Amino acid sequence: MFSVNFSGKPDRPRDVETICNVKSAKIQWISSFNGGDPQIFTVHAFLEQQETSRSKLVHDGGENTLHNTQIQNLLPSTAYIFYVVAKNKHGNSSSEVNICKTLEGKYFEE
Repeated sequence: MFSVNFSGKPDRPRDVETICNVKSAKIQWISSFNGGDPQIFTVHAFLEQQETSRSKLVHDGGENTLHNTQIQNLLPSTAYIFYVVAKNKHGNSSSEVNICKTLEGKYFEE
């Protein structure tokens, strides 16, 4: 008797939510199947098709687990596009696009 292990790139992170503040954003997501190998996550922030910021690495807490991180140094009153990327040794998968606009700096303090 033998067993077959399927390994491949991870499934895309799901249920991504973003909360924007004045100069930062909190992003949370639920992990999916890791493709059979350990995965890590990063969140990427884009402004006008240019990556402007990236989160620290977030280690996988297990399938169907809620994860979160923050991205700092964003501009006030600016719409950003966020992606959560899951990566293992076989490749990576991106979440769906998540758009969030930072708050106006003159009315809110962080």
